[in-house]
Amino acid sequence: MLTMINHLRNRDYMSGVERDRSRVKATGEVFTPTPLVQEMLDELPPEVFTDPAKTFLEPSCGDGQFLSEVVIRKMENGSTYEQALSTVYGIDLMEDNCLECIKRLYMCASEDITPLNQEEAKLLVPDYYWAQGLLKLFYVTTPHYTGITNIVCGDGLIYDYSFGTYTEPVKTPEQLVKEVKQLKAELKKMEIALKKSDAALKKSERERLKLIKAQEKVKKEFEQQRIKLELEMAAEEKRRLKAESKKKNVVHKWIDEVNDLFGFK
Repeated sequence: MLTMINHLRNRDYMSGVERDRSRVKATGEVFTPTPLVQEMLDELPPEVFTDPAKTFLEPSCGDGQFLSEVVIRKMENGSTYEQALSTVYGIDLMEDNCLECIKRLYMCASEDITPLNQEEAKLLVPDYYWAQGLLKLFYVTTPHYTGITNIVCGDGLIYDYSFGTYTEPVKTPEQLVKEVKQLKAELKKMEIALKKSDAALKKSERERLKLIKAQEKVKKEFEQQRIKLELEMAAEEKRRLKAESKKKNVVHKWIDEVNDLFGFK
């Protein structure tokens, strides 16, 4: 256990990651020194560390300053390393901080850690609930532990801290009554909208039938005009043929008279 404690606690302050001034200013990465961490944990109730089932959450875990001390105190109060490790949870916005925290808590090297995005996580752990704000999960393979860690990379301001497990909260009778009233109100709105829709549909159908009737009337009038025009054209053709025939008869009669007059036969 002394070797584990030494690995968890004796670490150079904010080591393992190169952080320039602009990054520190942007992310607020100023980790709590170990003596101050210990002093703050001294203020917590003893059962936090004596009860093996008690959990501890660090919403900005950095490289694991608080979480490592919690694991140490739990082991000092009777928990096994595996029990203590299973009860601490952390999230950090910076992936490299998460990696340092995991190496520290899970006692592993960088090559033992596999970061997973959402698509990769679906293939490895399809039942894992991917909450809003979550950026990366980490899969580790060590002699002590194999699987998804309790350390995740994400935005702690919007993450729901479900760590892969999500269940619908139990609702009070008052909440259920309120929801029923809201559903009734929504149903009433839908009924009103449906009636309006039916009325609009009936009106539309009436307009459609009216349009069809008007169209049929225009077709009928057009057909009547077509027939009338054809009859007039036939009559005009008949008059033209009659006039031509009459004209031919007059010409023939005139020729006959000329022949008689001059004795042409």
